[in-house]
Amino acid sequence: MFSRWVYLCSGPILFLALLITPALAATYIISPSGTGDFPTIQAGVDGAASGDTILLIDGIFTGSGNRDINFYGKDLILSSQSGQPENCILDCENSGRAFLFESGETSLTVLEGLTIKSGYTLEYGGGIYCEYSSPSIANCVFLDNHAAYAGGGLCCLYYVESMVTDCIFKDNVSDNSIGQEDRIPGNSTINTGLNRREITGAAW
Repeated sequence: MFSRWVYLCSGPILFLALLITPALAATYIISPSGTGDFPTIQAGVDGAASGDTILLIDGIFTGSGNRDINFYGKDLILSSQSGQPENCILDCENSGRAFLFESGETSLTVLEGLTIKSGYTLEYGGGIYCEYSSPSIANCVFLDNHAAYAGGGLCCLYYVESMVTDCIFKDNVSDNSIGQEDRIPGNSTINTGLNRREITGAAW
């Protein structure tokens, strides 16, 4: 009698266990050619869930879906597969920013090992703009980005606590910047870390 009772109850118990088991984080691969798990970076972000990782194969990412990328509040890791920013480039072609964080992204949202090049905006943050969001940015290069207002390469405004680590800012331009506080104010942190931080040109 006892063994039969266990048999009858094991079904619903197993079903309940499956319902409450957390999903495993996934890793996706995206190529500049549009092959891989998704055709563009934005498509990968849209298809991924918080906790997932998106790896970019070395090359130059251009065009719609590979600029003005919005994470919409997801905690994702977006990184070059090689870890070499000079080999994995997001070229915005002066047609928009690379990334826009405005949905409360946390430090669990990570950008790593990327070059962000030729971003352009008539507003703030030519390469990346953060508003009410605090992503972590590491081992990235900001090159030749332009903002009409503050933050040629990067601008973080309004209750931001971003951590920017081991990044290079080179030849970024902002027309109206008058001080660092215009670009990375509040509690954001610039960490020299491995002493790879380098700032040249007009503005961050």
